[in-house]
Amino acid sequence: MYGIYARQSVERQDSISIEMQIELCKKRLPTGEECEVYTDRGCTGTNTRRHEYRRMVGDIRTGRLSGIIVYKLDRISRSLLDFARLSEELSKHHVKLCSCSEELDSSSPMGQMIIRLLIMFAEMEQQMISQRIRDNYRARAEKCLPLGGVPPYGYNRDWTVNAKEAENVELIYRLLLRGMSLDSIARKMNSKGIESPSGGKWSGVQISRQLKNIAYAKPDESLLSWLKTAGYQILGSETDYIAQGGCIKVDRQGSKYAAKSAHEPIITSEKWLAAQDILLSRKPSANGGSGSTSWLQGFTLCGKCGSSCYVRSNGKGYPYIYMVCRGRRSGICSGLKALRTEQIEKAAGKALEKEIKRLLRPCTQTIDRELAALSQKPHRSGQLETNFDRMTLDQKKTAASLLIKNVVVTESETVIIFR
Repeated sequence: MYGIYARQSVERQDSISIEMQIELCKKRLPTGEECEVYTDRGCTGTNTRRHEYRRMVGDIRTGRLSGIIVYKLDRISRSLLDFARLSEELSKHHVKLCSCSEELDSSSPMGQMIIRLLIMFAEMEQQMISQRIRDNYRARAEKCLPLGGVPPYGYNRDWTVNAKEAENVELIYRLLLRGMSLDSIARKMNSKGIESPSGGKWSGVQISRQLKNIAYAKPDESLLSWLKTAGYQILGSETDYIAQGGCIKVDRQGSKYAAKSAHEPIITSEKWLAAQDILLSRKPSANGGSGSTSWLQGFTLCGKCGSSCYVRSNGKGYPYIYMVCRGRRSGICSGLKALRTEQIEKAAGKALEKEIKRLLRPCTQTIDRELAALSQKPHRSGQLETNFDRMTLDQKKTAASLLIKNVVVTESETVIIFR
């Protein structure tokens, strides 16, 4: 069976639709061959976080597919790294890749080489498009023109105030000024049945995002002074900010800018600045644990609710530390019971060591061939010496950041998802 993959990030008049992509791909099907269609609408090609793409890769691994047909190679990915990973899966399971536009077939060495070159150009094109968008975004901000994009929580698509959500934003600020913690505010919002911006439950992290968003604040001299002290560059005349409307944050190559906007602010500058003072004055709890105690900090997800996990000491003078689900703090999960970080690190370390050896094996084989050719004698380096336990904490963190995407944990198992 062949698989047909079609993707379209944005529907435009000058772009080929998913339906047309599928029709063109079906014309390349071998006679009598059945096909399975995979379609991702509204998904970017800069990453592989796409439902149908992952389903296709799963079918490749199970041996269900013998070939993949796409309208154009950049429909699969605009990232050379992501494409290289797919090429490895295709080669491992003897699956062909055909492109309608480029008239290429991955079954030949020449086809494989040209495919990689085309993906390199697609990646470069994507980077250039992103650069132009960022340049245009800042240019429009400097002229105080509408910037588009997705408005923050509390506003409709056209940046008009959403009355119901605006009340929720005001409630968040009011609860903080009463002295409640971020997690307590999240639990309060969840207990009231108020949905988060993503449509689910609130968390302390989401509450923090609302409190730090300058789009909610009414600009005045105090706010502009705070922004300049915080390292923001003010675009345009400061008088325009105070007259009417609000401002938003614009990031550009590591610099922070405040740009004038015509939307109506929800929070007074006094409340917003008071909220920032509270957030800056609060320090992490002494018993809250530290990410430096585990090289898996930032990668671990709760297998029950999908929330991220953090490391925490038992606080009783014992050397044990545990993985704690953030969803439990927000009241959306029953949490992980007595899950020691040491156990998770041991399971993840073994899997990561095995993955490192697998990636280094082709390099070792190449070195062996070169040494054998020079010495005119067979050469075998043997088992790769990659002892993960002997690595330093920084080396483990580096290896994890390069290879691990997520570590999903429950009381019964630890599942490592590699990039």
